[in-house]
Amino acid sequence: MTTVCVFISYRREGDAAIAALVQNSIESGFHGSHDIEVKTFLDVRQRLGVDWAQGIQAEVARADVVVAIIGPGWLAAHDQHYQRRIDQEDDWVRQELEMALTQKKTIIPLLVDGTLMPGALPASLAPMAASQGLPIRTTSFASDVQPLLREIQEQAAHLRHAAYTRSPEYYRETRWPYPDPPLVVKPAQMSDEDIAIALREIIPEWSSAPCRST
Repeated sequence: MTTVCVFISYRREGDAAIAALVQNSIESGFHGSHDIEVKTFLDVRQRLGVDWAQGIQAEVARADVVVAIIGPGWLAAHDQHYQRRIDQEDDWVRQELEMALTQKKTIIPLLVDGTLMPGALPASLAPMAASQGLPIRTTSFASDVQPLLREIQEQAAHLRHAAYTRSPEYYRETRWPYPDPPLVVKPAQMSDEDIAIALREIIPEWSSAPCRST
């Protein structure tokens, strides 16, 4: 089974409800899947202390996909001095996305209820503007979120493919399981088509074509 880790970045003020809805949709969308396990991370605790900061760093590091929920007040959110939070280096949303960009994570911006992709971003977040955003409407959430679920499924396929394309040393050193004692009933013979499909899935670079005599 392939495991995909999804980190959900959001602002508490205004976007907490949609963040919880996104998490629930991802988890329920893959519930019961026999080949994909999706683990989501949604920060619902108070962000205080160094330990929590280290925890956020660890969660971003292990994430395969970072979902950035961008609601109508995401860019304009400000502190008590009316300074934009996104411009402050200690802003948690900014830090999460900076880590994701530095580590070259797949970032999927969810643009909520007509929000446009932010343009006036700090230089450290400027590359995110090139990411293709997914418009999400709360009135048609169930259908609008489907492309996100498909992208997560694509990420699982990519991870599965990467696991099968390891170095030749991996295959030489790995002991593949075989029943002990041997099966009483022998497995059914595979057709040439079945063998070709299995080879493409497990060892993509393998060719079953007959060798030409010299």
